[in-house]
Amino acid sequence: MCKIADGVRRPSVIWEIPNHILLPVDNGVCQTKCRSQRMNAMKWMVVCAVAMLGLVAPAWAQPTSVQTGPYTVHETHLGQMDAERLSPIASRDRRHLAYVTHRSQKQCVVVDGKADTEYDLIQEGSLIFSPDGHRVAYAARNGQTWFAVVDGHPNPYDLIVLRTLIFSPDSNAWHMVFRRAKNGSWWWTARRGAEYDGFAAGSLVFSPDSKHVAYQAWNSQKFCWYVVVDNQASSDYDGVDALLFSPTLSAWHTW
Repeated sequence: MCKIADGVRRPSVIWEIPNHILLPVDNGVCQTKCRSQRMNAMKWMVVCAVAMLGLVAPAWAQPTSVQTGPYTVHETHLGQMDAERLSPIASRDRRHLAYVTHRSQKQCVVVDGKADTEYDLIQEGSLIFSPDGHRVAYAARNGQTWFAVVDGHPNPYDLIVLRTLIFSPDSNAWHMVFRRAKNGSWWWTARRGAEYDGFAAGSLVFSPDSKHVAYQAWNSQKFCWYVVVDNQASSDYDGVDALLFSPTLSAWHTW
């Protein structure tokens, strides 16, 4: 192709080259526009935009209530832990740790690295913390005598029923169920309570204000269940599935 400019006939050529286009201009000189260059320019624009967003995003992600200033970490060494740690438990506030371990042929409870008195056996599942985490209790046996060990002080009993030792919600009182040998028979009774032929496992419960205690007891002669609240037995029941106090403490309920 030809183009006439200023009376001079000059060639005007259009070339098609991969990724390139040659376009004529008025002075007859071909101008090159590269597709790849335009693509690179667009890529740089995208990269710049992403970089700008990256700088702004952290500011968006930061909460407005962040407190500035130095932070101090305090560590307290509680003691050396035994390699054997049976039935480990932690207090509710996660500030105290207790577990059972062997010492020679005996067993003992270790609380925050300090070992308690050694016994022939620590009852499985009996180790508990009080709700406030300041007290520890468990059931232990030496010879034929069982002990309710509370705050390190042993209280002797004939036989402590498995997993009945509990603390009150305010951590001030504790309760449990034990078996007493009397006149050749075994009787079930709660701490400072009346004696019954049987006891429903897991039924011992404190009221929310820690002032009342209730549990289910069995009478084998009448073949019935009682609900015992503060050592006062209810009327006969064929069966009791659950026992709880109302939040207002005005009544107890069964079903």
